Amino acid sequence: MTDTTIDLARYRTDYWELAGGDAAHRFEYDLKDDSIVIDAGGYRGDWAAGIRARYGCRIYVFEPIPEFYERIICRFSGDPLVKVFPFGLAGEDKTVAMTLANASTSGLRPADGAGLKVPLRRFADVCTEEGITRIDLFKVNIEGGEYELIEHLIAVNFISRIRDLQVQFHDFVPDAEKRKQSLRAALVQTHYPTYLFDFVWENWRLRPQDDAFHPMLEVIRQVTWHEQQSVDLLEKVQHQQEVSEKLEQRQRDLEVACQSLTREVADLRRSWSFRIGACLLKPAALLLGKGKKQ
Repeated sequence: MTDTTIDLARYRTDYWELAGGDAAHRFEYDLKDDSIVIDAGGYRGDWAAGIRARYGCRIYVFEPIPEFYERIICRFSGDPLVKVFPFGLAGEDKTVAMTLANASTSGLRPADGAGLKVPLRRFADVCTEEGITRIDLFKVNIEGGEYELIEHLIAVNFISRIRDLQVQFHDFVPDAEKRKQSLRAALVQTHYPTYLFDFVWENWRLRPQDDAFHPMLEVIRQVTWHEQQSVDLLEKVQHQQEVSEKLEQRQRDLEVACQSLTREVADLRRSWSFRIGACLLKPAALLLGKGKKQ
């Protein structure tokens, strides 16, 4: 990860916190005790606990990591309105190899063949099994799996049954920017954004059936266009930075080589063999010079 990318990620997070962060955005919803909430990527259950305490609604938590799953089970032990599942959500049933990003994060990163094997379930099948026909709030933070999951929601037309979709897109996924914008373009057909913090958190709310046009739709089109311009510019800056770093390194290598040669020449001039050779060459040069004149 380059310094420019790190700076951009820090800027995004700082901007989110400046705007109020989690407290201002991720818990303020029109929920009641009969609302249905899905927490995809439960981690330690902090978000689910906050929603449960505020609104007293039913929550389904999905967490495929055994350590985190057990922690959530203990946290909500005895609460009949919180149901925890030991698998993640995806567009199909499968087992994937994942690795913990680090000790301070809630997420996972894909692993190349190795790592912890975790189960994922096709979301539409889970809804059928659990009798879930509508969702008032769907929180998605599954470290790169959000693209496949939301594509699945759209493909099976379940997206129109979700009132609020709170999602964190992740930029380490291949073609993350293009996939994110493609999903946003699809989401505007049924939803509109209530807040957008790029690659941090965003929320999409179901449009009323009689709402033929919402002013936020044009805003999101403009935002995504400017985001793409920013990403293109960032890629150019990163490329120029890489070229500049290579040229600077080459210059440093040449300077070191020149310094080494200078020292070798100086050492050679101070050596006895060089001095003796110089003394012998002087008479020879004089004799050669006289021979040419004659």
